[in-house]
Amino acid sequence: MVYLTTAFIVLAFFIAWFFVSVQQKNYGLVDIAWGLGMSIVGVFLVLTYQPDIQITLSILLIVIWGARLGYYLFKRNWGKPEDFRYAQFRKNWGDRFPLLKAFFKVFVLQGILSYIMMFSSMNAVANQTEVNFVLMIVGLVIAATGLFFEIVGDYQLAQFKKNPDNKGKIMDQGLWSITRHPNYFGEVVFWWGVFITSFQGLHSFFGLVSPLLITYLINYLSGIPLLERKYLNRPEYLEYAKKTPRFIPWIGTKEMRK
Repeated sequence: MVYLTTAFIVLAFFIAWFFVSVQQKNYGLVDIAWGLGMSIVGVFLVLTYQPDIQITLSILLIVIWGARLGYYLFKRNWGKPEDFRYAQFRKNWGDRFPLLKAFFKVFVLQGILSYIMMFSSMNAVANQTEVNFVLMIVGLVIAATGLFFEIVGDYQLAQFKKNPDNKGKIMDQGLWSITRHPNYFGEVVFWWGVFITSFQGLHSFFGLVSPLLITYLINYLSGIPLLERKYLNRPEYLEYAKKTPRFIPWIGTKEMRK
């Protein structure tokens, strides 16, 4: 039942957000819904099923993560020009059924991905057994490390952009000096931490789909590849990439993938 009910909540939320985005003429606002929607699902799971302390903590991590990310992206994107990725999508779709294409290719797709990301939590709620305090603590530490990279990385980038002297420059300070994408690295680490925090037995391995999905999305599909493609013709970024790991701080590969 938890899987079906959650699916209805996710669907209703992304349908509502679709109409908000259409009204604002900005499909890029779906990025706000990514984290915010998972926070809403997390609150629903905790209040409805009242899981044990281990599962509750793993879900509350997502609630905090999603609320923070949603607020950050709301401040950054609301009332601003549409993100270049979604503007390009509009051009690619042409004039035939643009609303329908946006609904299914952006909002329904994001909803499906959000649902899969919450699968580890749904699986934990549906199959909770005995609290494992060791894994709970280990997972909390890992998730907190991921949150640190996300929050600090986003803050450092925002402060860098606030300085007019940095206009047109590449951010290569703070966490951005040890990895080209500290916020993306933090997000992946965070979700692996959430998975470990909720781990209670063999059934928990089904929840691997969530951290594996975000690892794939960020490294090979919609995260780093799309962003770095934007900078392929920027000599200063290519120089930055030669000395800064692409993903894992300090020791990661420095390659640029086209």
